[in-house]
Amino acid sequence: MKEKEKYMKKSVQELKNLLKEKRKKVCGKKEVLVERLIMSNLDEINLKIKNELLCKLNLIKDFEVNNNNNRYLYSKVENIVTKPPIPSISKKLSDTNNTHLIKNKTNEVNTIIKKEIKNEKEKNNKKDEGCVASRVLPIAEVLKSIKGEENRISDQYYRIKRKFEYQNLMKSQQQQHHHHHNSVKKSKYF
Repeated sequence: MKEKEKYMKKSVQELKNLLKEKRKKVCGKKEVLVERLIMSNLDEINLKIKNELLCKLNLIKDFEVNNNNNRYLYSKVENIVTKPPIPSISKKLSDTNNTHLIKNKTNEVNTIIKKEIKNEKEKNNKKDEGCVASRVLPIAEVLKSIKGEENRISDQYYRIKRKFEYQNLMKSQQQQHHHHHNSVKKSKYF
């Protein structure tokens, strides 16, 4: 009750200002969550972009399959750009009943990705034989060229990017609208 009485004593303008501040806090929290999502995937996105560019620039060889282990071997240059393992805070997890299924699916996805990268490189070699290797590709084009199971991350990136662009557009329209009203008020008095 005391809190309600406290708010009842405030003017309408003060209550409107409090409501605006509360909305800003909520929007700020959402923006922080979206930024965290981007930052958590940023290393992975950058790694894919670097590998794709190195592959297109012919600085790394095609992914080779080692028939003995079904593991993929990479050239030395590619090892430089790979993401270092993140040390685990908790204890190492032991194998579960689903571990072998996860490994099998991972191997399947890896083979699909490697085949698509190889096919993409062959297509690019046919298309871009006279192309200058040092040209800079826009990040959007590089992300679009990443295909397969990894596409989910680039989709996330574009969805979040569009959301930010939309929010910025709405903010700028609001600012222009308020600026227009303020300039009209000033012109009436002069």
